Amino acid sequence: MGLAAFRSGDNHKAVEWAERALQSAERALTEPASDAAQVRKAATAAIAHATNTIGVALARSGQLDAAREHIERSLAAAQDLGLLDVACRAYANLGVLYSSVEPKRAIDVSLTGLEIASKIGAASLQSYIYANLAAAYCALTDRCETEGLQAAQAAAALDRELGQLDHLAVPLVVIAQIHQCRGELQEAHDAYREALALAERIGEPQLILPCYDGLATIHLDRGDRIRAEEFMERGRQLCERTGLDPDTLLLLPFLC
Repeated sequence: MGLAAFRSGDNHKAVEWAERALQSAERALTEPASDAAQVRKAATAAIAHATNTIGVALARSGQLDAAREHIERSLAAAQDLGLLDVACRAYANLGVLYSSVEPKRAIDVSLTGLEIASKIGAASLQSYIYANLAAAYCALTDRCETEGLQAAQAAAALDRELGQLDHLAVPLVVIAQIHQCRGELQEAHDAYREALALAERIGEPQLILPCYDGLATIHLDRGDRIRAEEFMERGRQLCERTGLDPDTLLLLPFLC
C-alpha cells in the first residue's frame, strides 16, 4: 500500500502506510515465536522494504538527508539477512540520491547494484539501475553519448524483452533526454511520446512530468510556443492536482 501510494504521487500516504508496516515488523521481532528464524527473516524484509518506501517518499518531499538515511538503513537491513533483491532496490535509489551530493559514489553504488541484480536475475531492477546509471553518466561525466546511451538502451531492451511496459517509460525518458542534449529533436520527440503514452496509462507522475517538460522544450526549440505552453500547462496542472513539487520530480525522476 505504501509503494502504491508513492507511485500515485501521494507521499504523505506512502509514509503513513510504510510506517505502519515498519511498526508491525518491529513488533514481530520482539514477540516470541516457535519459528523465530522465519519470523526474523520476514520481519527484516518488511523493515527493509518499508524504510526504502519511506526514504523515496521523503526524497519526493524534498527531505533528501532523511531520505538517504532511511534507504541506507534499508540496505543495511537487507544485507543483514542476505536479501539481495531488497538490497538492489536500495542500491537503485541510492544511485539517484547520491547523484546530487556524491557523483562518483552514485555511479559506484549503481554498478554494485547492477552486479547483484545480474547475479540474482532481477531483470526489472537491472533495468532501473541501467536507467539510473545512464542518467548519472550524463549528468556527472563526459560519457553520456557512450556509456550513458548504452546503459539506457540496455534498460529499454530488457523491458521490451520481458514485456515490462510499465517500466519501459523510464529508459525511454533517459534516451529522449540524451537525444535532446545532442540536438536530435525528432528522435527525442519520438522517445518522449512513447514514454508519455506508457506513463499516462499507468498514471505515474514521476514519469509523466519529465515527458511534459521534455516535449515543451522541444517545441520551444522548434519555435512552436503554443504547443510548448500546452505541455507546460499540462505539467502545472499535474503538479497542482497531485500536490507535487516539479523541481523535485525533475531532479529525482527515477526513484523506485
